[in-house]
Amino acid sequence: MATALANDEPCTIYRDKWITDSETGEREQKRVAKQVKPWYYKRNNQYYFEVRNGNKALEIQAGLHAIEVGDQANLLPTIETIVEAVIAGELDKALTPEVKASKKSSK
Repeated sequence: MATALANDEPCTIYRDKWITDSETGEREQKRVAKQVKPWYYKRNNQYYFEVRNGNKALEIQAGLHAIEVGDQANLLPTIETIVEAVIAGELDKALTPEVKASKKSSK
């Protein structure tokens, strides 16, 4: 998506979906467009990038959920740097959910 933005091209992501024909009752697989929200956004002429795990933005620093990228030209190198950090294991602690200890009452 960011590459398409950098090249001023439209970006459409597809997925395969099984559809049953109401007349014949046959099932066939069709390719349909899928709505995907980008992890980056523009605010006050600055781009920001969120590192997300599932549907939740990760807190990069205390109170900060996005990385200020600046200009649109910096978006792709920033994403590449984050991918390298994930591969190197630098974000493992943030990506791994914390297991809360539960107190069991004995009766």
